[in-house]
Amino acid sequence: GEIESPTIEANVVETEALILLSDVSDKREYSEGELKVFLYDISLKYGQDYHEMEATIQGESGFNSLAVGDDGLSVGISQFTLLTYLEFCEPKDNRLDPLKSMDCMGKMFQMGLQSRWTIWRNLYQ
Repeated sequence: GEIESPTIEANVVETEALILLSDVSDKREYSEGELKVFLYDISLKYGQDYHEMEATIQGESGFNSLAVGDDGLSVGISQFTLLTYLEFCEPKDNRLDPLKSMDCMGKMFQMGLQSRWTIWRNLYQ
């Protein structure tokens, strides 16, 4: 079944909290539920469809921040290759940081680059 979007109150405050938390996110573990709340905020930040982003991450990594795919070339919750991460994300960030990885995915979705993800192509093209 379809997962309902988490309800976010005081979205501006939540977004500011997300920015602050992103600086320390690699220092703690997040539950899948927490990650989906952050993803919902990111989808709003970039004006993207939460369900498409959620389904893409579910298919790519199952919301596992340490996932490894494509024979070791893609890592993290959003399954970025190093070259894609360096091209579109903040190079100083860690691809295994789930909040920064999902944020970069949101940015790429906003740029119309959803087809970079195999799961997205299989689901939506």
